[in-house]
Amino acid sequence: MNQEKDFGDTEENLPDLGYNLDVMNQTALINFFNAHSGPGLLDKAEKLFPTTPYGYLMATLDLAVYARYKVYAMDARLAGNIQVASKLESLCDRIYVRLPRYARW
Repeated sequence: MNQEKDFGDTEENLPDLGYNLDVMNQTALINFFNAHSGPGLLDKAEKLFPTTPYGYLMATLDLAVYARYKVYAMDARLAGNIQVASKLESLCDRIYVRLPRYARW
């Protein structure tokens, strides 16, 4: 079993994530969600964060939920449901704020 490791607070210790959920289209977000949720979550989390920093499993779950909520928000905006979209975007903001620094873009 992998021990969780902490990256610390310095920028040079942060990994290159290779993703930015805020600029992805709906298809990419759904693909991200599917790739980082469901069965085999531990393996998926270790693939996303190979150094297994502290909290990496919860960060993976939070990122998947963020991606899904962002798709729902996009759908709501397209349907003209601006209030619903705004609430979903606020949820995304709350998820982002609680992400560890190494999981942010």
